[in-house]
Amino acid sequence: MAEKISMGYDREGNILEIFFGDPAPSIADEVEEGIFVGRFPDDNRVVNIMILTFTKRFKGLELLDVPLELSVAAG
Repeated sequence: MAEKISMGYDREGNILEIFFGDPAPSIADEVEEGIFVGRFPDDNRVVNIMILTFTKRFKGLELLDVPLELSVAAG
């Protein structure tokens, strides 16, 4: 089953949020200062990533390495 990926950007708060599948309640952990990964409580599946101060982090096109373990189930 392919999941959709969607993104939202809050210009006022300067926050980028990436959703894997439909937005759902999650438990978030801060994996790096200002970067949160939300996981579905039942199966620990990543459901969203939130990046605070987004434009400041990517000014000059610098890339961030965020350690994530994602699994893709074949259907």
